[in-house]
Amino acid sequence: MKIAFAYFPLTKLGGIITGRANLRKGFEELGHEVDEYFISTNTNRLPDKNDYDAKVLGFEKDEWYKDLKETLESYDLVIYYQCCPHKTKAYDKETWKKCYDINTKKMAVIHDLYYNKYYQWFSEIPSKYKVKIFGGQKRFIDSLKGLKAMKRVILNPYKKEDSGLYDEIKENIVVDHNNNKESKGKKTLIDQAKLIPYPIYFFGSQDTVDYYNIYKPHPNFSLIKDMGWGDIKTIAEYLKKAKVFTDLNKSNGTNHFMDYTINEAINYGAVPITVKELCPAHGFQSVVTTRANLYKTIIEVIKNFKNYKDLREFNLKSLEKLEPKVIAKEILEYNEEDYIEEKEGLEAWGL
Repeated sequence: MKIAFAYFPLTKLGGIITGRANLRKGFEELGHEVDEYFISTNTNRLPDKNDYDAKVLGFEKDEWYKDLKETLESYDLVIYYQCCPHKTKAYDKETWKKCYDINTKKMAVIHDLYYNKYYQWFSEIPSKYKVKIFGGQKRFIDSLKGLKAMKRVILNPYKKEDSGLYDEIKENIVVDHNNNKESKGKKTLIDQAKLIPYPIYFFGSQDTVDYYNIYKPHPNFSLIKDMGWGDIKTIAEYLKKAKVFTDLNKSNGTNHFMDYTINEAINYGAVPITVKELCPAHGFQSVVTTRANLYKTIIEVIKNFKNYKDLREFNLKSLEKLEPKVIAKEILEYNEEDYIEEKEGLEAWGL
């Protein structure tokens, strides 16, 4: 089977890029061929590079659109991994919609909660072009109740590679490699840095508004080892050494939710400390605390690290449920279902 991933422009989001790479591995492990395409919104010339290292297609010139249509129609399934451009003051043209007017099976992925803010102009697409929708978190699909479409929660894939407990190299350090956005709760670590007698490593973009307005001016920020936007290999090396990983995002804990940062920490044997219960429907475990008691919990876990071996082993085993070929198979089964439009609420889908 030939499968194409197609991406409209998106700001830098490591989780989406990681997810697409893992899903590609899944399809390829099942014996399918996958190609990737970046759909440019440029009107004058097509860019030479993009965040996905994908082939570039365009649609704003007749010859570009002809090439796009012929190219995508040569595939058995097209997955629009970023379903549409974000509607902003700087970009509000609707010519991108014709990119769905192709004669093949189509799916689109929803990655966040901002449908009402950025994706309202996507609303006519699923019904008009028979596009099946899926997203890796229940809350993403919950946010689409006003969207007339066939919808499904399908977990984000995660490929276990180089995984282990790494007891022999573990150090008394804390890592948080969520991006530098205050929705991730990283300011709590900065607030309590003087109370935590261990090195704290941050990874994340140094270009965000919260980084400049909240993190960097903080009087405790000098106590944080600010590593910037790290590549996967570098982050992995620190997670292998870390006894503790923190994820202070208060929206975590829905039944169909696992952040890639959490998956990565589990993969390398760190104990996840969270402020919400961790994905109970899929058996993952974390040490749950409050933001006020974070420093106490970090100290307790590091001092008694040996007591958390069962939790770490259990989490490592649970990652097998997210293997890319398992998730890819679920997507292909969904692809074969008849298109049934809008069943109200997730309960109708058995979710």
